[in-house]
Amino acid sequence: MRKVTSKAAPKKIAKPTKAVKSTTGLTDEQVAIQDALKIPDQHVVVQAYAGTGKSYTISKVAPRGSLILCFNKAPAEEMERKMSMSGSSASTFHKFGKSMMPKGSFMDKFGMGMRERIQSVAFRGTKPNNAYEYRVQSSIEKCVSWLMTMAAKPDISLDDALTILKDAEYGRLELEITPEEVVEHSVEVLKRCAERTKGKFGTGYNYNYDMMLWLPYVHNWGEKSVDNLFVDEAQDINPLRMALTLQWGNRIVAVGDSNQAIYAFNGSMSNSLSLLQEKLGALELPLSCCWRCPSTHLDMARNIVPGIRDRDNCPEGTILHADGFNYDELPKDGVLIMSRTNAPLIRHYLRMRKEIKDQQVIFFASENISKAMKSLIGWNFKDNFDASWRQKFDSSMDKKITFAMTPMAKAVLMDYRECIIELYDSNNFNTVKEVHDFLEEEFKKPEQDPTDPDKYKNAIQLSSIHSSKGLEHDNTMIYGTGNIPHPMAKKVWERQQESNLEYVALTRSKDTMTLIPSNDSTTEKDDE
Repeated sequence: MRKVTSKAAPKKIAKPTKAVKSTTGLTDEQVAIQDALKIPDQHVVVQAYAGTGKSYTISKVAPRGSLILCFNKAPAEEMERKMSMSGSSASTFHKFGKSMMPKGSFMDKFGMGMRERIQSVAFRGTKPNNAYEYRVQSSIEKCVSWLMTMAAKPDISLDDALTILKDAEYGRLELEITPEEVVEHSVEVLKRCAERTKGKFGTGYNYNYDMMLWLPYVHNWGEKSVDNLFVDEAQDINPLRMALTLQWGNRIVAVGDSNQAIYAFNGSMSNSLSLLQEKLGALELPLSCCWRCPSTHLDMARNIVPGIRDRDNCPEGTILHADGFNYDELPKDGVLIMSRTNAPLIRHYLRMRKEIKDQQVIFFASENISKAMKSLIGWNFKDNFDASWRQKFDSSMDKKITFAMTPMAKAVLMDYRECIIELYDSNNFNTVKEVHDFLEEEFKKPEQDPTDPDKYKNAIQLSSIHSSKGLEHDNTMIYGTGNIPHPMAKKVWERQQESNLEYVALTRSKDTMTLIPSNDSTTEKDDE
């Protein structure tokens, strides 16, 4: 790999004052948060920039008996470990929502699941029997899920429901038919789900993941049940999680970074922190000292977020430029490689698994990537993964891309198509089932071990920028810097999300960051 130390100085931004810890081990900002929580009933919103120690701060300032709500299982378990000695606890939103469901008599003896409920509404209880009906069923599932995410009440009008679905710009829903064709069925499903759960029910009721949050919201379960409710990563909450936060908490402390809001495509509210501050009349406090990144990296990040501060005695760090990868020269002490799109990562991952024998290679992927790819590949497990399959796949993807409603929706589908073609061209698989098994096993985030945070430190880790949020490494590489911002991001909110993604990528490294502009279909393994 040809590496050249960057000579291009980043745009000059005045550096904020460096942060210094007090004799208590807390910074001035952490002490201010601690003092605010001594005021009874004082709501607080903490704007916590990247690498500023949100989890540590929460563990130090949370009053005894607090509940910390996290988005995923691993952060919740890590927070639970930190809080175990303080009499506080941590949970995911879904786990806590499920705990609020009343236990008692069976209410739905036949345990009807969401898909069967949709079939009872749309097809009089029968399964779809043609391609169009399967598209209807799939679109109703997505519409119902989106309406729940948007905190739609079961008595919502058809016009209001249609407005919510159209506001999603179709692309975020990936509907196979238009909302006009399914909205009436979707609203009817909401009504039936709510009606069948008015009283107590036991395990006979088959509720899905969305309903673990939507049902407590609809029936007001757990109202004001938490004295001190902390919400971690609060910049990523959607309208339903916001409604539950306001419903469950007496005093609410929202901690997050609006500059790291990168999930608007799935319904998250990029302005959630400011909305909470407004709704609660909360005291807004900063957490701005980055304890992770060197000063040169923060100089680049300050072009996006001017207020992020260096720590005292902050090291300078190293920024390098490279034309591409030479696998033999990848750091032996590990590296985190990030890309805006997934196809280049999969291409390199497949090659690295064959060519790198003395180092672990890991693909950090969200379950959504694997799920989407399996759906696009198809579910006929006995089909051969051959030229006949490829012809059908190309025809299907051409139609999906043609009818995608937004440029970014097209871009996502094109990226998934390239990912699957990489799998096809690898010649590693004979059948569709083999591809599904590979995705199930390989394309998922490895289980983190709180007792061994350096478990994957020496591995080569590949991750989309979206999946890299929460990760850090001494050595990072950003592959395809020319794709940040993504050229297909046209709308104002999409461009803001791209800026946030760049900020996330720039704040993952603790020492050396390498920038690689190339993001084409070729792999530069050898110097030319």
